[in-house]
Amino acid sequence: MCIENIGRLAAHVKLPSWKKVLRMSADCLIFLVLAVPAIADEAQLTLGEAERLATEQEPGQLALLARADALAQRAKAAGELPLPQWRAGMSNYPVAGGGFDSEPMTMAQVGIQQMFPAGESREIRRQMLLTESQAVTSRAAGRTEFVREGARLAWLDVFYWTEATSVIEETRPWLEDLHSVVRSHYEAGHKSQKDLVRAELEIAKIDQRLLDMRREQAQARAKLSQWIGDAAYRPIAAVLPEVRPTPQLSSLLQNLRSHPELRAAEERVAASDKAVGLARESFKAGWGLGLTYGFRSGTAANGRDRSDMVTVQVTRDLPFLGRKQQNSSLAAALSDRQATSAELEENHRRLSAMLKDAYVRYVDLEAQIAQQQERVVKLAQFEAAAALAAYQNDRGEFSDLVMARVQVLQSRLDLIRLQVAQAKAYATIANLGGAQS
Repeated sequence: MCIENIGRLAAHVKLPSWKKVLRMSADCLIFLVLAVPAIADEAQLTLGEAERLATEQEPGQLALLARADALAQRAKAAGELPLPQWRAGMSNYPVAGGGFDSEPMTMAQVGIQQMFPAGESREIRRQMLLTESQAVTSRAAGRTEFVREGARLAWLDVFYWTEATSVIEETRPWLEDLHSVVRSHYEAGHKSQKDLVRAELEIAKIDQRLLDMRREQAQARAKLSQWIGDAAYRPIAAVLPEVRPTPQLSSLLQNLRSHPELRAAEERVAASDKAVGLARESFKAGWGLGLTYGFRSGTAANGRDRSDMVTVQVTRDLPFLGRKQQNSSLAAALSDRQATSAELEENHRRLSAMLKDAYVRYVDLEAQIAQQQERVVKLAQFEAAAALAAYQNDRGEFSDLVMARVQVLQSRLDLIRLQVAQAKAYATIANLGGAQS
C-alpha cells in the first residue's frame, strides 16, 4: 500500500497515521526476524524427513533404552549367589594373662561363609528384573511412535500456516489492482469515495492478516524445532502426504492391542506377578554354609603339638518370626499387581478412545473435503466472477465484489485446513492402529 493512500485512508476512517502504520509494520518485521532464524536456500523439509529426524537419536528414547539395559544387567546380577563372606579373628584368647599358646583352645581363625537365599527367590528376582527391562524397552518403542506422531503434527501446523500465508499473498496483488482501478474511477468521478476507502481497508486487513499468519508460522516452527532442532527452519515442502484408504475400525482396534505402549503395560503386569512370587518366597527359609580353619600353637599335656581345628557351620533363617513383615510385603505386592492391571485397562481404554475419535474425524473430514472441493470452492469462484462482471458493468456494488473475493479466499483456506486436519487424524491412526504412515 502506498504512503499517499494510507494517509488518505487515515483521514477518512480515523485509522492510524501512515507513520504509525510503518512503525508498527517495522516492529513486527523486527520481531519476526529475531524470532525466526533466516531460512537459507536449503532442500525442502518433507514430512518423511521430519519424522526420520525426530526419531533418530531421540533423547527420551535413548534414556529409556539405557534404563532397560541397566535393568537387564541387574537381572544378571540378581541370578547369582550373594558374594561369599571372608572372616578372620582370634578365638578363646585368655584376658587374665598368658599368651597365644598358654590355653589349649586359643586359636587364630580364618574362614569363609556362603549364604543361599530362600527358595527360588534368586530366579524369580532375575525374571522380574528382566521383565521390567522388557517393559521399558517396549516403552521406548512406544515413545518412538508418539514422537513420530508429534513431529508429524508439528510439521502439519507449519505446512498449514505456510500454505495459508501463500494464499493470502496471492490475493494481495488482486486487491492492489482493484484499488488502482477504483482510484482511477474515483478521480474521474465515476465511483464514490466509499469504494476507494473500502478497497484500501481490505488491503490493510490483508496486511494485518499476513502479519498474524507469519507470527503463527514462526511459532509453529519453534514447536517443530522441539522434535527436529534447527532443521525446523528449512523451507517446508508444499506437498501433503498422500491420502490412503484406512482399514476397518475393527482391524485398527485389533492392531491396537499390539501397540508398544500396551505391550509395556502388559509386561509391567507380568513383572508385578513376579514380585508377588518373590514376596511369597520370603515365607521360606534362607540358609548359609560356613567353613573355618583354626590354628593353635603350643604343646599338649602328652608333649605333642596341639592339633589345628576345622569348624563347619550351617545357618538358617527363622521366617516364622517375621510373619507380620512378610504378610505386609505380600499384601503390598498384591496391591501393586492390582494397580498395574488397572493401569493396563485404563491405558487400553484411553488409546482405544483416541483411535476411535481419530477414525471418526478422518472419515468425516473426507466427506467435508469432497464437499469443499466440488461445491464450496467452485461456487465461491463462480460468485466472485459474477460479482466482478456486475461491478464492471455498473450493475453491482463494490462491497458485493469484495465480499465475493473474500469468500474465495476463505474457501481456499478452509480447504487447506480440512486437508491438514485429515492428515493429523491419519497420524493418530497410523500410530495407534498400525496403519501405514
